[in-house]
Amino acid sequence: MALSSTQQQTFEKWLNKHNSNYKCPCCGDKNFGLGEIIAPPTFSNGTINMGGNTLAMLQLVCNTCAHVTIFASVPIGL
Repeated sequence: MALSSTQQQTFEKWLNKHNSNYKCPCCGDKNFGLGEIIAPPTFSNGTINMGGNTLAMLQLVCNTCAHVTIFASVPIGL
């Protein structure tokens, strides 16, 4: 699910409050783009399940090396 402008602002404020000097763990750059809120598949008895009870996550994508960092969206307020 794409982020609304309000959700983008909420995440940017949260990230600045918790780590205003965040750098990509792969390349060290500080140039990021926001991805989407995603729900990962779950695995049960050898089966991949889409939907159900999962933790919604927010993607932060490095614009330099494409590394994706994932944050739990609910504690951020999204």
